[in-house]
Amino acid sequence: MPLGVLERWRCFWSRLPVGYRGSLIASIPIACLFAALGTFGILLADAVEDEAWVRHTEQVRLETKLLLQMLLDAETGARGYNMTGREPFLEPYERARRRIPAALDRLENLVEDNPSQTAALHAIRRDIDRNLVILSRKVMWRRNSIPDKPPYTPASMAQLYDWLEAGRAAMDATRDRIEAFAREEERLLAERRAHMEGHRTWTAIVLLILAIAGTASAVLVIQLFRAMDRELTMRQQQLQKANTELAQAYNRLQQFTADASHELRAPLSAILSNAQVALLAPTDDLESPRQRLRKIADQAKAMSRLIGHLLMLARAIAQPEMHQRLDLRRLLAEVRADSADLAAARGLTLILVEPPPVCITGNADLLRQALLNLTHNACQYTPSGGTIHLSLAIAGDRVCIQVSDTGSGIPAADLPHIFERFYRVDRARSRQTGGSGLGLAIAQQIATWHGGKITANSVEGDGSTFTLDLPQSP
Repeated sequence: MPLGVLERWRCFWSRLPVGYRGSLIASIPIACLFAALGTFGILLADAVEDEAWVRHTEQVRLETKLLLQMLLDAETGARGYNMTGREPFLEPYERARRRIPAALDRLENLVEDNPSQTAALHAIRRDIDRNLVILSRKVMWRRNSIPDKPPYTPASMAQLYDWLEAGRAAMDATRDRIEAFAREEERLLAERRAHMEGHRTWTAIVLLILAIAGTASAVLVIQLFRAMDRELTMRQQQLQKANTELAQAYNRLQQFTADASHELRAPLSAILSNAQVALLAPTDDLESPRQRLRKIADQAKAMSRLIGHLLMLARAIAQPEMHQRLDLRRLLAEVRADSADLAAARGLTLILVEPPPVCITGNADLLRQALLNLTHNACQYTPSGGTIHLSLAIAGDRVCIQVSDTGSGIPAADLPHIFERFYRVDRARSRQTGGSGLGLAIAQQIATWHGGKITANSVEGDGSTFTLDLPQSP
């Protein structure tokens, strides 16, 4: 079968509903069973018919042999009686005369379906009747002979021999006709036996073909059921995955709603209170409303950053595309350049240790955001005069990017929780620095999307080191 036709059949099969496919698969063995039963029934009927014809022909042969034997018995009995005059010799003759008509009738019933044999049997019947008449005359002649004369006088013997010679030709012709009839039956028997043997051979071949077809259909049904089971399993897995993703999306939506309502309440309250105070200020007091407006602007900026961070965490159900090939040396240089102004404004020294050349596969914007979050977090919690180091190392098939600072460090009790949303080690200081408590959570989420993770090592009062561990591209 051409590949195009096979592919079209596969497409047609895959488009059918699962219920239809299951019904079609279940119908294959049923159809094979009925086909096998029908074929077997036809073959069995033909075999029975062939055997019946063989038995019929054998019956004709047997009846023909019996007829010939009875004719010989009649001839022998009549000849013995004519030669001896003794009545016991007539017993075979009389028995044959009684049985020959019935035997002829049975043969005629057996060969009535064969016109040529029926015609031959009619001729045999005429010959036998003629021979029986001749034999009857001989017997009557012998009975009517003079009782006191010896049976073996020359005159009687000569007359008897003449009658015997006269009936011999008729008997030989009858015997030849019966033997020809028997030879035809032998030919029919051989032909029908050959047909029966051929039919048996074809029956064996057909049964073998049916067995092969049944095995093939069973294998096909098993394969189709397995394919359908794999498809149903795959669909179930896809459905479970979709349900899981929907549940995750719902949870993210719930989390986003809870986080937004929790974190936006404070800046909104501040904006509202500042606006109300500004409205209550005297008309000739211009400085107080300006201060209130600056506070409102600061709170609005904080809200904007907070909403951006929340949207980053709830941005998509599936992870973003990760097909870009990234040069980490260039990416770290960009992160240092973007963080230089913030570090300088806080009186910090930002050092990029010359990294080795290495590439990974990922999303440049997301990785830049994660590294900026780590760097800005270090800038916020490192006092003026401190130092921040950016470095890169290769460990086997992993890439490790480290952001180290000389800040105040993180207490051991807080270290396991720093990647949780809105977790702040020092809440008062976080409010002063404008932190939302989402930067590290966002960075960890980005690392997870890239098949990596962020770990933190810190000694309180001696700085912190954040390590971004990522898989290296082959």
